[in-house]
Amino acid sequence: MRNSKPIIVFYLMLLLIPENYIHSQEIRKLLQLVMPSVVKIETDEGQGSGVIINSQGYIITNFHVIADSYEYPERIKIKTNSKDEFTVKRIVDIDEDLDLAIIKTKTLEKEMPITIIDPDSIFIGDDVVCIGNPFGLEGYVTKGIISKYTTPFVFTSASINPGNSGGALVNINGELVGIPTFTLTNTQNLNVAVCAKSIRFLLDYNKILYNE
Repeated sequence: MRNSKPIIVFYLMLLLIPENYIHSQEIRKLLQLVMPSVVKIETDEGQGSGVIINSQGYIITNFHVIADSYEYPERIKIKTNSKDEFTVKRIVDIDEDLDLAIIKTKTLEKEMPITIIDPDSIFIGDDVVCIGNPFGLEGYVTKGIISKYTTPFVFTSASINPGNSGGALVNINGELVGIPTFTLTNTQNLNVAVCAKSIRFLLDYNKILYNE
């Protein structure tokens, strides 16, 4: 008769692994997937973040991140996760009401374009991670859940700090759920991102290809 004791011991060991350890392992894999899609954006007046949409050099961010250089896009500097630096060629489109902007730079060969989630797959309670560059800290990460979802916004408990704006709010699969935009003042853990549905609409309007 085959000895089943090693198999039993193996499953007992799995049960003893802390749940938060498993979750941290998932977060590490997630960051390896998403970090190359997030860039740092610098202008004459400040800095923020952006997300690579495709390898042709299209990046989406918040309008307020690049607003001070709107008429002079060549003054906007992009720094990628691989430490490459270059300037913006043109501003493709903006939506001031939703605080979104699409900017275009050179072809990106080293970076990985992000995948944008199907808006119907966003649910309250889902785990999310916010990635950006607050206070000049590159690749800063916070995590939380989706607290509320009502187009055009996603509300999350993941912290959004100055410099996070324009970055990536992603689910545990690394899919873009929203663009972190602002935090409601005088509230605790009530942070707002422009949702994937609105992002898709602006990209579709400009006939820009993206991963879905």
